[in-house]
Amino acid sequence: MSGRKDPVLTVVETNSADDSKGIAFGLSGNLFLPVAASAVVSLGLVTILLWKHATSVPVAIFAGSVPLLATLAIVIGFFQNRPPHYAADLLESLTTDESFVRHPFAQPPHPAKRSILKTQN
Repeated sequence: MSGRKDPVLTVVETNSADDSKGIAFGLSGNLFLPVAASAVVSLGLVTILLWKHATSVPVAIFAGSVPLLATLAIVIGFFQNRPPHYAADLLESLTTDESFVRHPFAQPPHPAKRSILKTQN
């Protein structure tokens, strides 16, 4: 042995797993993109309704606000501050039971039972 001591290891916390996707307009990550796209659609709808004199100004603004408000409600309700895949997991939990298959009432009958059901009718 050379009498050399082992070097002391320094532990440094890096937070490497806590990467932030950023925040824009109060929405985390890229969640502002569907809201911005629906704002453009809403603005276009209001413009077309007013340009064609199809409706009054309040009705055009109300009709134009529907896409923006619906998109904002979906983004805030199902994606903002939710774990990844929350919306898909919620939909799956509403349409399946604990056996990871569709609800029994949604299943087609067994082929052998189909022929029995046809003969009974």
